[in-house]
Amino acid sequence: MESGERHQPERERDGEKMQNLGRCKLCGLNVNEPTQEDNARRAYLLSCRRCGKYEITSQALLDIDTYSPFLQAAARQGSEAGARVFITENNWRQLIEDHSHTGVAENFDKLLQFLHRRIDRPGKMASIDLEREYPVIDAQSSDELKWYLENAEDAGFIRKSGTHYFLTAKGWDYLIGPSGGGAIPGRCFVAMSFSEEHSSIYMAGIKPAVVDAGYDPIWMKDVLTNEDICHRMVVEIRKAQFVVADFTGQKGGVYFEAGFALALGRQVFWTTKAEEMNDIHFDTNHYQHVDWKTAADLRSRLTEKIVALLGYGPRHGK
Repeated sequence: MESGERHQPERERDGEKMQNLGRCKLCGLNVNEPTQEDNARRAYLLSCRRCGKYEITSQALLDIDTYSPFLQAAARQGSEAGARVFITENNWRQLIEDHSHTGVAENFDKLLQFLHRRIDRPGKMASIDLEREYPVIDAQSSDELKWYLENAEDAGFIRKSGTHYFLTAKGWDYLIGPSGGGAIPGRCFVAMSFSEEHSSIYMAGIKPAVVDAGYDPIWMKDVLTNEDICHRMVVEIRKAQFVVADFTGQKGGVYFEAGFALALGRQVFWTTKAEEMNDIHFDTNHYQHVDWKTAADLRSRLTEKIVALLGYGPRHGK
């Protein structure tokens, strides 16, 4: 009897969480649409003004004992990119980890990319509701999003008019890049070791991740050319919309290629094998890396990150 009494309150709390379908499971706001149940997967499909559209399993709902702003960020950023993040008992802790250590520079990038999705042409403006929009970056609160907006304005990337914001010429230049006109939409340059022992990183991890996100990966090891390889590499980076740089093996060429891409204003996705994270050079270790353990882990997490920051590419679904 004592054991039953001890566990009864916990079961009652779990029952309330399962039955309270009118509220978001990640932040507590009222949902936009009636919650749907997927009995086959034992999951709920939700639509929230703050967290966007996402799915969550019944077991994950029971396991998560507090509202996490970083789970809200994972769901909202996926939703912004057109993906419905599926939160399970196996991945919710990793989603929190992936969104809880984002650097200031990357959050600035996420903010400007969010505004770009709302503003398709110079001169147009977009309103921002701080309480609803803070998960569009990896922020813990509306106050943190406000800080980023104020500093983006101080840096000259955006201007504010009432509750509306517009991108300045500097902001557009940041988003497009100083050589943005040479980029081919949907094209991804992959910088990584050519060592045979690392080929599976590309074949089972990076390549399928980029393809899953709807983009075309270009790896110089697969490019047939009679040109000087270094010259062709520079040309391919200029043509790329973004770059994936994997630092496993600590090859100097990868550092050069990632730095060249940054100088062109290209988005760089940083990855490395988890056991080598401590070997990353101090000039780049402050960038958030996908610190993968297996090729399958790299594939799923890299796909999620590309889609969250860039949206699905032009080849998605083809």
